[in-house]
Amino acid sequence: MSVLSTVVISLEPQSPTVISLVNALSALGFKAEVFSAIDGRSAMPDLRDAESVDQKMSVLRRRSQLTTSEVGCFLSHARVIQQAFDNGVEKLLILEDDVEILAGFAEVVDAIVALPSEVDMVRLMGLKRRRRKTIATLAGSWQLVRPLRGWCGAQAYVMNRPAMAKFLRQYQTISMPVDGFYDCFWETDIRAYGVEPHVAAERKHVSSIAKPWGTMAPSRMTEIRWHMFKLYRGVLMRYYRLANFSDFYPNALPDPSIKFPRSNPD
Repeated sequence: MSVLSTVVISLEPQSPTVISLVNALSALGFKAEVFSAIDGRSAMPDLRDAESVDQKMSVLRRRSQLTTSEVGCFLSHARVIQQAFDNGVEKLLILEDDVEILAGFAEVVDAIVALPSEVDMVRLMGLKRRRRKTIATLAGSWQLVRPLRGWCGAQAYVMNRPAMAKFLRQYQTISMPVDGFYDCFWETDIRAYGVEPHVAAERKHVSSIAKPWGTMAPSRMTEIRWHMFKLYRGVLMRYYRLANFSDFYPNALPDPSIKFPRSNPD
C-alpha cells in the first residue's frame, strides 16, 4: 500500500511544460505519474454508467451551464481519485499541468502527509483571499489554515483516503466545476484546508485541461432563481460553520505582507 501518490493531470502529457514539472517534482523526491486528462474541448466527454451532468442545477448554482471542458476537468480529477482509491493509496497529491512549484513545497507536503485523518484535503494554493483560522505550523513559516469560504482552484492539493471516499460517494451527478465541489464543504463534508503562504502557483500559460467550450447567457428568471438558491445555500453554509464552530473561529484575513503568487485578491 502506497502512502503518497503524486499525479500530474494534462491533456498534453509529453509537452515540455509537463516534463519540466515532473522533473521538478523528481528533484524534490516525488515520483509523479502523468495522467492523460479527459478531453472536453470540443464535445461532451463520455460518462460512465453512474455518472450524469445536471445542467439545470448548474444554472441554478451559477447562472450558466457547465462547459464541456469543465466536465472533462471534473472527470479527470475523479478518474485520478478513483484510481488512487482502488490502489489503496492513503494520501494523494494532485497537480494540474499549469502549476509552478514554489519554495517550501517538499517540506510542506511532507508535513501534510503526517497530519491526522480529520484533515481531509489541503490546497497548496488558492485563487481567493479569504478570512481563515490558523490551525497549526506545518514547516518553517508555512501555516495550515481553514478558510471560512472556498479558496477556489483545484490546481494543486493533497487529499487523504477518507476524503477520496467522500468524493467518490458524491461526485456522480456533476453540476459544478471540480473546485466548486471542494468549496461546497457544507454539502460534501470534505474538510478543506489550505497552506499559507502558498507553495504552488499558476504559470502564465493556460492549463491544457480547462479551455472553455460553450456558454449560456442568464435570463431574468435565471437571475432570480440564482439569488434565491444562493440565499438558501448561504444559510446551509452558515449552519455548518456554526455546527463546527471551533474549526472556523476565530478567523482573520491574511496578513497583507503575505504574498499569494499569481492569485487574485477578493
